[in-house]
Amino acid sequence: MKKAMRTIVLFAITASFLTMSGAKDKVPAGESTGLRGPYLGQDPPGGDPKIFAPGVVSTPGNNEFCASFSPDGKEFYFNRGMTVMVCRLEKEGWTAPESAAFNGKYRNHESHLAFDNKRMFFGSSRPPQPYGIWLTERTADGWSEPKRMWDGMYATSSKNGDVYFGVEGPSGAGIVCTRLADGRYTEPVAQAVGFGDANPKSTSIFHPAIAPDESLIFFDDNNGLYVSFREGDGSWGEAVPLGEIHGEQKATIPSISPDGNYLFYASHDDVYWVSTSVLERIRCNGQWTVRAREKRAGADSLVLTVLYNNTSASDSVIADHGFSCLLEMGGHSYLFDAGRVPDKFMANVRGLGVDCSKVKKVIVSHIHDDHMGGIFELLASCVKPALYLPFSYPQSASEPHTDRSDSDYLALLKRLKPSVSKIIQRKDGGEIGEGIYTTGMIEDQSYEQALLVPTTKGLVVLTGCAHPGILEIVKRARELMRQDVYFVMGGFHLTSTDPARVKTIARELRTLTKYIGPCHCTGEKAEAIFKDVFKDDYVDIRAGMKIRLGEGPMTTSRTPCPHGP
Repeated sequence: MKKAMRTIVLFAITASFLTMSGAKDKVPAGESTGLRGPYLGQDPPGGDPKIFAPGVVSTPGNNEFCASFSPDGKEFYFNRGMTVMVCRLEKEGWTAPESAAFNGKYRNHESHLAFDNKRMFFGSSRPPQPYGIWLTERTADGWSEPKRMWDGMYATSSKNGDVYFGVEGPSGAGIVCTRLADGRYTEPVAQAVGFGDANPKSTSIFHPAIAPDESLIFFDDNNGLYVSFREGDGSWGEAVPLGEIHGEQKATIPSISPDGNYLFYASHDDVYWVSTSVLERIRCNGQWTVRAREKRAGADSLVLTVLYNNTSASDSVIADHGFSCLLEMGGHSYLFDAGRVPDKFMANVRGLGVDCSKVKKVIVSHIHDDHMGGIFELLASCVKPALYLPFSYPQSASEPHTDRSDSDYLALLKRLKPSVSKIIQRKDGGEIGEGIYTTGMIEDQSYEQALLVPTTKGLVVLTGCAHPGILEIVKRARELMRQDVYFVMGGFHLTSTDPARVKTIARELRTLTKYIGPCHCTGEKAEAIFKDVFKDDYVDIRAGMKIRLGEGPMTTSRTPCPHGP
């Protein structure tokens, strides 16, 4: 009996020592803890979360977060406060946490080692400001001098080298992706990841964590965790809250093990981990897929009514330089752009029987008078709709004078506010309505956004003037939504473009979309080239016409104003 008791006491003392083996007063930083095996020798969790490596990584009185294993499983990085710590698997076992060599004298956190095991991304306060994402590369002697890569925070990467990270915008935080091509990273592209019905009040997405195969992405709202699964068409499904995993505990800063088997996250100043097999239970519910498919099926009822264009379908519809289009689907009405001359615009709106009281959201492609001319008259006829404007960077309250309506952008915003429920300016792409998306800004100097509607047939893309380039917009739309394009309509801004160049653009677009509908600022000569290239898939856009997706081939009709102008 005494021998058994001594055995139990000895076991308890040994267990206690191992629990505290990472503490500074027990094992010096960088020295062996005696822990062996994968994942710091910890017993893997199942579907119930566990604190990761208590006493070694998760310690009393410290704030630990942001777990990141190297692809070979021999290094483990995490944050203790604003210092990146590292444990290494050596012959004697795992070493106690020590400060990572690239820390220097700065506050650093949110480290992530890419799958090539050479590139380490991390956030840092080192100059120049603002806070951004830095890159250091493994060398024979350790790590290279860090270099600043992007504005943003919390980088995460997939096996093929794609890097996802968070960015801040005026309408909230979002996720972008940059791809490694020919040794260089491409311009970051906004990802259409949103909370949807899972958290309709939240506008900011933080801390993305992409799966190795990019089949899913975790993120948080600074309070709880979410996951979005990749749909069959390549787009991101609606967010699924993971409260059934972490309960009512606050849970943030997710990361995924390189083998994809474990989800790590921070809660109550400790690092937790849980098996990703728990996601199968969530996937079986299938609710996110049902909602996404319902949205696309609803979008198949999409009807586009051209309210304003350079040419018209009949004498009873006013033709004028400018553009506007009404979108109706699933019982929702959206208005894209507002023409040039207020009286002409409103005459077409009334003549085409538009019920402005049903328009709950108005989207403006860019702040030019041939797209915003009738905005005040329109808003006066609506019932305080939400107004979505492109993100802009005015240098002062009054920009250099021009004859366009963007000459005093801040004053314009002030005039608009009393007529709307809210003004949303988005730099990044994402959902702005039930099944309606924006590309966000294609080029900062253009201040222009395009409108996207994913349907079961493919993506519908609406442009105002396509100042950043129609090819760039369509490619951005495909990458953002991960879906093939079905129909592109709007101004392409090719009036002064060389015909040979227009033909090249048309031929490339022929490979990117089924139908094409250039209008407004495209120019008659350019439209003729598109018609020659697309043949029966060319849609002659005119004010007063309706375009229906419906079942079967897309149809158009040219119904004159029932009440005249």
